[in-house]
Amino acid sequence: MACVGIAVLVIILAAGAGIVFLVVKRDSISPRATEVIETDIASFEAPRNWTDLGSQDDELYDFHYDRQQPTGAAARILVASTSEPVPSDVLCDSFSESLSAEGAQVSDAEAAVFDGETSQSFTARIQDGTTMYLSEYHCVSHDGTTVLVLFQTGKSPARTAEGEKVISTWHWR
Repeated sequence: MACVGIAVLVIILAAGAGIVFLVVKRDSISPRATEVIETDIASFEAPRNWTDLGSQDDELYDFHYDRQQPTGAAARILVASTSEPVPSDVLCDSFSESLSAEGAQVSDAEAAVFDGETSQSFTARIQDGTTMYLSEYHCVSHDGTTVLVLFQTGKSPARTAEGEKVISTWHWR
């Protein structure tokens, strides 16, 4: 009986992982991802309006994501579905402009290849009281109509010469 229960639990967990995996791979976003912005690039707003897929760490995922780091760092993966293909540089410009409007010091975007996908990357320095956070953003066009914005923020004991907190808790799997 216990074996049957374990098997059912494994199937449920596998099904759950598959649902979120499809959120990343399909052109449309699963109902599991709430408050998704499905619009054109001109209507994209600040990061707080994007969807957080939640804390996951599974071999089926394209990414590793861990909210509970010992250093207190946090990571979020933000997703939006667009009505037509959007180049990663256009998305990155829109996203960095929204951060800049919120007071972040944003670097110029640089072209990169991110796990085989064309991407744009930039950093943002955000002041929070006496702490300066350094965040790294990757904007990736994926599967034609689905755009992923990969967002990392938080803090760690390490500091750069400028004194801002540096983070390194997120990585592409």
